[in-house]
Amino acid sequence: MEYSLFLFVLVVVILLLRRCRRRTRRNNNHRPPRANLVAFLVNGHRFLDWSTTLLAAAPASTMEVYGPLGSGHRGVTTANPAVVEHIVRGNFHNYVKGDRIKTAFADLLGDDGIFLADGRRWILQRKLASYSFSPRVIRRFAARVVGDQLRRRLLPFFAAAADDGRVFDLQDLLRRFTFDNICSFAFGVDHDSSSAAMEGGGDRRDSAFFAAFDDAVDISFGRILHPTTVVWKVMKLLDVGSERRLRRAIAVVDEYVTTIMADSSEQRRRRCSDEEEEEPDDLLSRFTAAMEEDDGDGDGELGEMFSSPAAKQLFLRDTVKTFAVAAVEDTYYDELKKMHYLHASITETMRLYPPVPMASRVAAAGDVLPDGTAVEAGWFADYSSYAMGRMKSIWGEDCGEFRPERWLNGDAGGGEFVGVDAARYPVFHGGPRSCLGKEMAYVQMKAVADAVIRRFAVEVVAPPRHEMAVTLRMKGGLRVRVSRRRAVSSGMGRLGHVIDGPSAS
Repeated sequence: MEYSLFLFVLVVVILLLRRCRRRTRRNNNHRPPRANLVAFLVNGHRFLDWSTTLLAAAPASTMEVYGPLGSGHRGVTTANPAVVEHIVRGNFHNYVKGDRIKTAFADLLGDDGIFLADGRRWILQRKLASYSFSPRVIRRFAARVVGDQLRRRLLPFFAAAADDGRVFDLQDLLRRFTFDNICSFAFGVDHDSSSAAMEGGGDRRDSAFFAAFDDAVDISFGRILHPTTVVWKVMKLLDVGSERRLRRAIAVVDEYVTTIMADSSEQRRRRCSDEEEEEPDDLLSRFTAAMEEDDGDGDGELGEMFSSPAAKQLFLRDTVKTFAVAAVEDTYYDELKKMHYLHASITETMRLYPPVPMASRVAAAGDVLPDGTAVEAGWFADYSSYAMGRMKSIWGEDCGEFRPERWLNGDAGGGEFVGVDAARYPVFHGGPRSCLGKEMAYVQMKAVADAVIRRFAVEVVAPPRHEMAVTLRMKGGLRVRVSRRRAVSSGMGRLGHVIDGPSAS
């Protein structure tokens, strides 16, 4: 699952004076620059909805964006499917990650990892990672999530919380659950799978890592908002303010990641000694093997890009941090695939609340977009999944309504799920950089949602508000209280059996 840390770049408008290239019917683009800045200051707390309104009013749903007083970063932002298709597929090679985001995130993630790399280095990593998302691996992952993590960890926690009447942060709980699954899939490391590990908020090292990682990501993202890199670079040189916090947070993250790498190496050695050697499925094992290849037949090309063992080790460490962001029998997987209405409900949720609301690229050369907008070399080119999910031109007059039925080919909630092209629904991006982990993400979301909703009623204690961050999240978490349902449907068949276990009541 490519949870990109830098796709929120439209937020640069925080410092911007927005100007449309063409006149809107209301001539909004001809307001004085000061008025535009004032408008942001008034609407900054609701930036995503405000920017959606601007894109809806802009010609062809595309805007030119400028830095303060016409300086700083410059580019375009769009919610136009034709433009998105052009950026992510039609002229893919012209729209790269670029130095602006790499510079901001290099201290945390390095600049060689799959999320920040371009060109040949990205191609090799993409190919290597794709082997870990095969149907066989996804089926095995489904069995682990459904048969182990849910049954032994998450559902017992919900049951205890329901019996105690306890209020807890559902956002944090699901985040830890997801992180443990990522550790298993991506790094071959099994965390404590008991419900007791969740009772006190998890391992203290995990809590320290989450806090440090959030801080590091937010500060790295904040670098993009500076009108010039000089500001934060001077702060870094002097080791003051947010840059000092960033240095300390990265130290905590690096220490935790080093432990994961050591655990992964140890578990690989145990597997090799206990059973026949098989080609590893986890990402870290694959990347480690690629670093060690030196036979000259092309398989070692990625490793040859790094000049020393120390450089290779740093790359592997950054790979772990990159995928941490993100964070069977065939029957189980097949039953999950048959849950069309649940699949539609999750898809509809992400249409309105995409995990990564904004995506960004940089134009390597000048270009003209399908709607006629001219883009100069070095400009950023952003597209807003959040805004696109709210466009009447894409989804009709009911675009603001939660209606899973729009994804089904039958009446009254029946029928099978029918998707749309990525240009209309870029939640998982599109083109060559489309999310490798899309299917795995759906497996996890559907398994958890079905298992929890069938057994427990969830009451939100306080209405949540989302906040601006690299990924869309609820400010202060999601405080909930749960209660047991009186009867649990047995309609899941073998899937329900593997979750509940043979002795479940």
